[in-house]
Amino acid sequence: MSQKVAHSETSKHRGSGGLENPEWCKIIVGIKIPKSVCKKVLQSRTQRSKKMYSYKEQRKEIFTESGVSMLLKMRDNINKKLDVAGAVCAGKAMENISGDTWVMLAILDYLIEINELVEVTQEMECRGQDKIFTRKCL
Repeated sequence: MSQKVAHSETSKHRGSGGLENPEWCKIIVGIKIPKSVCKKVLQSRTQRSKKMYSYKEQRKEIFTESGVSMLLKMRDNINKKLDVAGAVCAGKAMENISGDTWVMLAILDYLIEINELVEVTQEMECRGQDKIFTRKCL
């Protein structure tokens, strides 16, 4: 049995408040999703977007199995880029690493905490992915 939704079936709900009101809503084109699921997705997105990054909260995630693996990959990635350029931005440090970006930001903060990195952009206000790091000078 196909779960495709006919255009006319979903169009009758348009303009009535988006994903909250129709009996069935579409998140992925052509797939029927129950209203209760749509509400849960919207609530989780809203809750996540209201929450701010906190190193204190994310630090514990670094010491999980997946966190340690991510730490080692990021540290190797950062060291390669520092060897070539002498500095690296957070966005490039996270490049080609999969996982939670908040954990990745926590890893960068942890590398600062253990004196492997220094943030160059401390005095400037910038987005997390635009922060610039270099090695600590001895």
